[in-house]
Amino acid sequence: MQKPQPKAATLDASMLELRMQARSEEARARYGDCWLLMDREDAADDNAEHLIAISCNRGGPIGHSMC
Repeated sequence: MQKPQPKAATLDASMLELRMQARSEEARARYGDCWLLMDREDAADDNAEHLIAISCNRGGPIGHSMC
């Protein structure tokens, strides 16, 4: 189950601007096919860590900045 997103009223102006930029056509065109994988600091050996390692070792779809 996904966590509910914060209501716009609880976000400061810089976060609202960032949210608008992320939803722009330019951002969607540039990053629409990107994956975002996060490795949690408090949970070692999680699935994202393995997926990043496997993709980097196999020349997978993850960008070179990660590997």
